[in-house]
Amino acid sequence: MNLSETNNDIQLTMVEILEFIWTLVDNTILIPQLLKANCVAFTLKWINMKELPFAIQRASIRLLYNMARHEKGCDALKGADALRLLQEFKQRTLDPTVDDTAYEDMRLLFSMALALLTEPKEIKSDAKSLRKVLDKLMQMTVNTAQKKNHKYGDFDISEPLVVFTKLFVHDDIVHYCVKESQVKNMKVPSKIAFFCDLVMQFRGALANDDELDQLTLTALMNIIWSISFHDDYVNELKSSAKFLITVKSLANDDGEAWVEQYVPKHMSSVKKAAAGILWNLDENNPG
Repeated sequence: MNLSETNNDIQLTMVEILEFIWTLVDNTILIPQLLKANCVAFTLKWINMKELPFAIQRASIRLLYNMARHEKGCDALKGADALRLLQEFKQRTLDPTVDDTAYEDMRLLFSMALALLTEPKEIKSDAKSLRKVLDKLMQMTVNTAQKKNHKYGDFDISEPLVVFTKLFVHDDIVHYCVKESQVKNMKVPSKIAFFCDLVMQFRGALANDDELDQLTLTALMNIIWSISFHDDYVNELKSSAKFLITVKSLANDDGEAWVEQYVPKHMSSVKKAAAGILWNLDENNPG
């Protein structure tokens, strides 16, 4: 089927099907089942088509992003030459010199997918070239944090946080996000205070069976562990007694309440990250 030549009703049906699938695989545990249906090959074929309708382009990129959230999805996408095809799609469709707000969401999805598919050391570390993406990721995190269900639009708060865990291996990206990123409506005085407050909000993830809450806490602890390697931020991290008590309790947690949940292999466990934070802050006695 040539999707660029189908009528509007068929295109709408295709978009609805793709949206249903991407909603279904928001639960990353289901992604391996999607791979068995050869979804990688079909989706990459679609984004490789010229003049593909925008709605199908966006739905396809969203689906690729969701598949990239799982290690098996990453492996399947890499094996199908997804990085090259995505770069070609970017050059053909997401020209950064074109100021078209209709593509802003898709540009962000593309960047998130690319970050998840790329090994941390291979990710472009020039924060200046990534400013728009980093600003949008920070803003998305703030927006989702302020919602009662921690969702904003199509995104759960865990999604930008997991992407940050990959990006924060680069010092200049950490510094940009913490010091310079442009964020509106943040209700705390600093980005570090924002991340620390989120840890305290999600501390209860250990006592419930919400896998996304637990993934969020895992990502947050990895993010703060990355931040804690920088001397510039140690004093602020140590300034909150409540935060330190929370981290110490997490370092002692046995994890018995954790539900079965896929966690990307590039992230450390909450307990390990907590111990690392305490060590970096010279608070390595969790007792």
